[in-house]
Amino acid sequence: MGRKKKYNKVKKEQVLLCWSFPHHGWYKLNVDGSYRSGSGCIAGGGVIRNQEGEWLSGFAANLGTGKVIEAELWALYRGLELAWKSGLAPLEVETDSTTVLKLMHNPVEVNWKHPQFNLIKSCQNLLNQSWICSLNHAYWQQNSVADCLANFGLTMELGCHYFDVPPPLCEPFLVQDISRVAQPRFLPPSVIEYRKIKKLEEVDIHMENLASVIFTWKVDNFFKLDAVKYYSDVFVIGVFEWRILMYPRGNNVDYLSVYLDVTGSSTLPLGWARHARFSLTIVNQLQSSESLTKDTEHVFNKSDSNSGFTSLIPLSEFCDHSKGYVVNDTCIIEAKVAVHKSEIKILEEQKTRRSTTSRDLQI
Repeated sequence: MGRKKKYNKVKKEQVLLCWSFPHHGWYKLNVDGSYRSGSGCIAGGGVIRNQEGEWLSGFAANLGTGKVIEAELWALYRGLELAWKSGLAPLEVETDSTTVLKLMHNPVEVNWKHPQFNLIKSCQNLLNQSWICSLNHAYWQQNSVADCLANFGLTMELGCHYFDVPPPLCEPFLVQDISRVAQPRFLPPSVIEYRKIKKLEEVDIHMENLASVIFTWKVDNFFKLDAVKYYSDVFVIGVFEWRILMYPRGNNVDYLSVYLDVTGSSTLPLGWARHARFSLTIVNQLQSSESLTKDTEHVFNKSDSNSGFTSLIPLSEFCDHSKGYVVNDTCIIEAKVAVHKSEIKILEEQKTRRSTTSRDLQI
């Protein structure tokens, strides 16, 4: 008679979990699938919210009959499609399906014989578009609005239904999320420790997490400039191209107006966005300590491709030779720009993946 094997059960610890707001300037998409045992009916749902937790768009889809993984994948696809077409980026995506995460993060392991091969590839193609988009895991306690929408989809007619305002049945969960009402869950100590480390990494905003550059623009013959606005040469951080925009006689004000501008913004793909911290400096050429600097941060996108200071310095002061800002008809403008390394890495990885993809698969 064989001896029974003894298994050491890992003691789980209780933690409190709640939905988390997206990073500053980001949007968050939560998706979930639903399956009704017995009938085999499946549905999907998702919601997109801004950094304040406000509802921007949502959907619920009755997908007919199928398997759980189909529901989860279709929910992800419809959510990504909605965000992409709406130009909502940079985007954090959360799903409670670890299977979906494995399929998305390990594309080389997806065999063409997989029953959901085309759907998987369609999701990957959307993730790899020219936008900043990250996919992460969330427990169901952090995904309650998407879960509500997925279950709602089971009661609806076949097809995908979109909501510009939240359906009434979602409102209690939305309030719960915004109020950060936590729910208990038991997790292994190793998972808890990993989550603590990950959380510390997320809130770490020290300069080592930023890629930065200082660009100096020397503007000659300033008093002879007769156009409304001028652009500097292009400078680059990682994969991001920037330039300085200047209105030498002011942008409808009696001030020097200077902005940071995204190069070629009109030609960039739909849904692009980038977050930057930056400062603009008017260099005092007689006494450097008197240089004027203003700083801010901004999320640049297709409809808002430049940001800066319309009233940087009064023209009367700037043009006064004794002040030192214009010397020998020359002024110097300096831009210091910093972007998160993670955003650069995401775009670089997406470019690499797109270059190795031989074709796009359609559903």
